[in-house]
Amino acid sequence: MLVGVAGSFVGAKVAELMEIPVFGFWRTLTAAVAGAIIVIVIWNAARRRG
Repeated sequence: MLVGVAGSFVGAKVAELMEIPVFGFWRTLTAAVAGAIIVIVIWNAARRRG
């Protein structure tokens, strides 16, 4: 659950930085999924390192 919330936040910020408009259900969902993938990749990299 926390990964999804963090992912949606990260996805929205990445889209904002890249100046991609995020509006509507599908674009918001895509941004949230992309953000969750980014969070999971970073989490796995940090766990392997430690």
